[in-house]
Amino acid sequence: MSNFDEFKRVVAKSIDIPMDLQLLFEATESGLESPFSELGLSCVSPGEESEINDISYLSEEELKKPDIQSNIEATNYVAKLARFVAKDDERNLYGYWLGYGSKAISSASILMYDNEGQFRML
Repeated sequence: MSNFDEFKRVVAKSIDIPMDLQLLFEATESGLESPFSELGLSCVSPGEESEINDISYLSEEELKKPDIQSNIEATNYVAKLARFVAKDDERNLYGYWLGYGSKAISSASILMYDNEGQFRML
């Protein structure tokens, strides 16, 4: 299985990959300069897609707070409706908003999850 096939299966969970994402993957794999380099963008590797669920920076005391628990639950809920496939140098994640349907990635809107824990449609 090629690295691209693994990326499609594990990260994108789709065989329907838009051309810009394919080009980003090729740029990430080659390490060569590309139009994406100026933006600090690279593809998420298999295993990294779970970074959105990382709460290791929170203390046990913080994890007991109802507002933080609610925020974690809401973030996980929204993240299940999206497919995060790219990241930038500032630890922001980018992906596709799939919503409740079985929308193809190629027709989905782009969603950003920033390093402050906020979602934004681009």
